[in-house]
Amino acid sequence: IGFSVHFPLACRVTKQPQSARRIMVQSNDSTWVGTVDVDLTTDLELTIKDVAVKTINSINKTYPVTGQIVVTEQLIDKQDSRRIEVTVKLPNNVDEYRLYTIVNPSPQTFLVYTMWCSVENSANVKKLYDESVKSIRFSNPEDIRNQRLLAITATDDVISKINPQTYSPLLIAQRWFRIYRKNQETSEDQEVGYYRIEEAIAPRGRLTPTRRVENYSVLEREEGLLISLVARHVQPNGSIYDVESTSWSSMDRKSEVWSIRAAMYPRLQDGTYIKPSRSAMTGSRQGNRMDISLEVPSAPLRNFSIQIPTKAYLTQAERYILYRLLKPWSKITYGMYYFDPTLSKLIYRVDKIQAGEGQYQ
Repeated sequence: IGFSVHFPLACRVTKQPQSARRIMVQSNDSTWVGTVDVDLTTDLELTIKDVAVKTINSINKTYPVTGQIVVTEQLIDKQDSRRIEVTVKLPNNVDEYRLYTIVNPSPQTFLVYTMWCSVENSANVKKLYDESVKSIRFSNPEDIRNQRLLAITATDDVISKINPQTYSPLLIAQRWFRIYRKNQETSEDQEVGYYRIEEAIAPRGRLTPTRRVENYSVLEREEGLLISLVARHVQPNGSIYDVESTSWSSMDRKSEVWSIRAAMYPRLQDGTYIKPSRSAMTGSRQGNRMDISLEVPSAPLRNFSIQIPTKAYLTQAERYILYRLLKPWSKITYGMYYFDPTLSKLIYRVDKIQAGEGQYQ
């Protein structure tokens, strides 16, 4: 729609499941909450002023207003906008401070950026909101679509030429990374975790390490890119979090299989550990369809499928060697799609090369 904004740091951004046109934002410390709502209209005569009036009417109908509703005209990125500032009383008799910014990024499209918090936090939250609003930028939606197409084409030009000879020189047999945290008492770095990554060209049967090679089926003998990760992290309270991940994709990139298994070992105050909480996500793809299963404690097994784009799609295994795949980074921007297990959805990602330095971001 030709709109971009930088949210305040230390926040979580999620898309509302029940609304295709709402994004939720919440600070990590829960001091404020925000939304970005997109309103598409067929009314050619509708203006920002009209949307502001509708917003004010909605506020008055929903909550008792404490004090005045302040409406301000302002320019954002050289475009007209409206700002609404109000304090309302919630059903629990608590006062809540709210800020609204209404913009018109493209024809027949209006966007309302809202943030709210307790009155006690209003001064600090207002500063965060003002800085965020200053970051708003508008651009031609057609230009955005063209930029995405160029970025996708740049990535597709690279991965469409992948073959066994391409993969092999890029792989690193084994890498170790250690995680440190500052010890508050000694100010020294304290090791609290690690992760190990192994990369190889291997048959599909290696996904089941206990299976003997001579017993592999024809399907299990197919060669592909195999990436394995093992990680452990010790929480500040002593609880232990273990993760094992395995990803395999065929050399022709037409199929893949992957799994992520996690276990949390809670530590009690007396230093003992109780029964671990386990979760798992597995996926398999043939062509453009990926089937996924999710197992989490105290919930039924969830199975779902997604369609995979035909261009610029990265397999789960290729994500681990992405920066090596794209070398020598001859383009400024690369755009790609991948499945994000943490969000359980397909994600569009952009990687840029810092101009003049050839530095990978």
